[in-house]
Amino acid sequence: MSELRRRVGRFRIVLFLAMIILAWCGYRHYARTRFLYQPDLRIEFKYDEVDWFDWIPAKWRPYFETRIPITLQVQSDEQLEEMLDHFDVSRVTEVRTAPNSTAFTGKGLENLSEFKSLRSLTLYETRVRDEDLLHLTELQSLQDLSLEKNSLLTTEGLKFLNDVPHLSNLKLGIGWDAGEAWETACRLPHIPVTATAWTERPAVKHRLTDADFELLTRPIRTSFRQLPGKSYRLEITEKSLSRLKYIPALRDLSLSGLPITNEGVALLTELELLEELNLNDTEITDGCLVDLVMLTSLERLSVARTKITDQFFPTLAGGTGGLERISLSGCNLTAESLVYIQLHPNAHFLDLSDCPLEGSFVKQPMEFGSPLTLDFTRSGITDEHLMALNWVKLMPREVYINDEPVYSDIEMLDALTGNRFTTSKGAVWSLNLSETGISDEALQHLGTNRNLFGLDVSKTGITNVGVAHLKFPVPVDANAPGFSLNLSHTKITDAAIQSLIDNQQHLRITSLDLSDTVVSDEGVKLLLQFSRLNHVDVSNTKVTAAAGPTIYELRSKRIHHLFHNLK
Repeated sequence: MSELRRRVGRFRIVLFLAMIILAWCGYRHYARTRFLYQPDLRIEFKYDEVDWFDWIPAKWRPYFETRIPITLQVQSDEQLEEMLDHFDVSRVTEVRTAPNSTAFTGKGLENLSEFKSLRSLTLYETRVRDEDLLHLTELQSLQDLSLEKNSLLTTEGLKFLNDVPHLSNLKLGIGWDAGEAWETACRLPHIPVTATAWTERPAVKHRLTDADFELLTRPIRTSFRQLPGKSYRLEITEKSLSRLKYIPALRDLSLSGLPITNEGVALLTELELLEELNLNDTEITDGCLVDLVMLTSLERLSVARTKITDQFFPTLAGGTGGLERISLSGCNLTAESLVYIQLHPNAHFLDLSDCPLEGSFVKQPMEFGSPLTLDFTRSGITDEHLMALNWVKLMPREVYINDEPVYSDIEMLDALTGNRFTTSKGAVWSLNLSETGISDEALQHLGTNRNLFGLDVSKTGITNVGVAHLKFPVPVDANAPGFSLNLSHTKITDAAIQSLIDNQQHLRITSLDLSDTVVSDEGVKLLLQFSRLNHVDVSNTKVTAAAGPTIYELRSKRIHHLFHNLK
C-alpha cells in the first residue's frame, strides 16, 4: 500500500512539472504570436539568399526557416527588445524603422549590438540622437547605413560613423541641413557617399555646381560608374573636369549643353574605362578628336550639334574602333563623309540626321561586319548619294546557312541560295530616310538589297512607282528577321500594297506603317495576305467603318499592334 502511495505521489509531481512546462510553452507561444502580429512589425524571410531552399518540398519548408536570413522592420525600442526574446537575432541581416518611429531611440540602437550579422540599417523618422550613433561601432558586419528625417541628428553625430569598422555605404536623405551635413559626410576619410545618395541631395536644387562637384569627386570616391541622374543639371565649368581623375571607374559621362571646349575634352583622357560620352551642344571642334582617340574603351559617343566635320570618321577610326553607337546629328558633314562610315566596322547605330551632306563623291563599294542602322532623317542625302554608295556590297564578314559558314562572295551566295537571302550573322541593318529629298529612283537602287531589313521613307516624295521597285529577296529561313517598312505621310494608294504582294514582299514584311496615306478599305483587305505581319498602322487614311470586319479579322489572326481611328 505504501509503495502505491509513493508511485501516485511521484506521478503527481511529474504531472505538476509537465503542466508547468506546458503552461510556460503556451505562454511563450502566445507571446511570440502576439509579438508577430503587431501591426507595425514586419518580418521577411530572405529566401532568395539561400540557394538550397528551392529544392525543399513546400510542406517541409517551415522546419528549415530557422536557417533563413531575416529582414526586420520595427517602430519602437520595445519591439526590438521582444525580438531578442523570441528570435535568433543572429539571422537578421537588415533592420529598418517604419515611418513615424518616434518610439525608437538610442536604447534601440544599444540593443542592436546583439545583431551580429546585421549588414544594412535604415533609420527613418526616429528619435535617435548624435551620441547614440556611437553604439553602431559595435556592429562588426554593418556595411550600409541610411539616415533620413531624424530630427534630433546633427552633423556632429556623423563623426562617430568614422569608427564603424566596415561601413562602406552612407546615404543621407531628406531632413538634413544639407550644406553642412554633406560637407561633413564627404570628409569622412573611410566612408564614400554613394552616387544614389547624391540624387536625393536637397541642397543642389536640381543643379550641380563647381562647389558640389568638388565634394562629389573627392579622392576617396573611386566606385562611381556614372554621375547623378537626369533630374539634376550639371552647371560646372571646364576647370571641374580635372577632378574626374578621382573617379577612374566612371563609365557614363554626359556634358551636354555645357561650355566645354577642346581643352576640356583633353582632361577626360585619364578615364580609361569610360564607355559612354555625351558632348551634344558643346563648343568642341575637330581639334578634340586626337584626345577622343585616347578613350579606347568608348562604345557610345554623341557629338550632336557641334562643330565636328568630315575629319571625325578617319581620325577616330585609328583608336576607338570599338564604337557601337555614334551620333553626329546636326554636324556640318558633307557627302564625302559617307565613304568613311565603313572605317568603323563595329558600329551598330549611326545618326546623321539634320546633316547637310552637300557635294558628291566617287562611287565605291561599302562593306560592314556588324548590324547597322543609318539615320538620315532631315539630312541632305539625295538619290545620287544613295546610288554612289554601292549598298549591294553591304555584306557581312561571314554568311551562314544552317549555322554553317559559306563564302561571303555575293555571286557564290546567289548560286547557293537561288538569289534568296539566308539567315546571316551581322547582316541585319536598317535605313532611315525620313523627311529627306529622295524620290522613287532611290528605291529602284535599294529595292533588291539582300541586307536591308528596315526602311523608313516617311514624309518623302515616294509614290506607288517607288514601292513597286521593292523586290527584296524572300528569306529561305522562316526564322529570319522580318522587314519593317514605314510609308507614312506619303502619296501611296492601295496599288502600292498590291505591288508588295506581286513582288512577294508580303512573305517578308512584319511591320508596315501606312498612316496618313491614301490607302482605303480595299488596301486593308489586301493586308490579309501578309503572312508575317504583326504590326500595322492605318490611322488617318481613307479607311472607313466598312473595313471594321477586316480589321477585326486582322487582329484576331496574329497582329499584336494594329492602329486605326475608326469610330
